[in-house]
Amino acid sequence: MASSISLLEIVDNSPRFGAKCLLEIVDNSLGFGAKYNDGVKLPWNNSEDSEQEGSIMKENIVKLINEQINAELYSAYLYLAFADYYEEEGLSGYANYFEIQAAEERDHALIFRKYLHENGEKVKLSKIAKPDVSFSSFLEPLEKALEHEKYVTSLINGIYAAAYDEHDFRTMNFLNWFVDEQLEEEDNADTMVTRMKLFGGDAKALYDLDNECAARTYTTPSPLAAE
Repeated sequence: MASSISLLEIVDNSPRFGAKCLLEIVDNSLGFGAKYNDGVKLPWNNSEDSEQEGSIMKENIVKLINEQINAELYSAYLYLAFADYYEEEGLSGYANYFEIQAAEERDHALIFRKYLHENGEKVKLSKIAKPDVSFSSFLEPLEKALEHEKYVTSLINGIYAAAYDEHDFRTMNFLNWFVDEQLEEEDNADTMVTRMKLFGGDAKALYDLDNECAARTYTTPSPLAAE
């Protein structure tokens, strides 16, 4: 308390007391260890800990998000291939389901793209791999979809872990939506597999399942809905 009174008395008795000088007194009093040259350098602005100049995010996080954009666009390609299979097999309801699924994956890519732009980072689009799939049963695409969603979850978890390591709390908060989304995606995919296993062998039940899939409608995801 005595130090604070002394500091206030100095300021009060010195009308021309400068801010730079005040910071130096505080620095010497509290042991911040900041150095002052031509300008004022605050103790918490340590250049050794700062991000690369002109960038908010770490390079490895930006790289992972750019890779995730590609992964989401590949997912859209993959689900379009599933839709084509079902359309060609006469199950237009299942085709509709995966057409909408493909649109959602495209939207996921746009959400990641938007996030990079909002943070002043460069989006780098890369070549999208061709889905190499062929099926011999109605069940196979559904099992493949469940497997793929688990893989996408592992990618999201990887970005989250990297953001945690870098103390990138903004990106961690951004990814929370995708963590919840992947829980829903895996649950839906698992339900599709279970129903096909239970009822896919019966023509009437399969017809009902196909009609149920045909009723699915597209909904803009909340991160894009505000635009």
